[in-house]
Amino acid sequence: LGSEFMPPLGEGTLLYMPTALPGLSYGKAAQLLQQTDRLLKTVPEVATVFGKAGRAHTATDPAPINMFETTSPSSRAASGRRA
Repeated sequence: LGSEFMPPLGEGTLLYMPTALPGLSYGKAAQLLQQTDRLLKTVPEVATVFGKAGRAHTATDPAPINMFETTSPSSRAASGRRA
């Protein structure tokens, strides 16, 4: 299917889902998650960041670490954009 069948989504959110090598300790995963949260919060267009380390007890959760970041509304983002 081409993009003409997909309506544009202006939700203002972005999913960032890094993966790690098998055997990564929970402590190291939490440390990496905190570092990434801090870096994402420095971007003016990012209003909030939510991170989760670990996985759900379901076969449909494919990643050991994932993170959600929520962006500011576009009117706010344009005024805070870096040159």
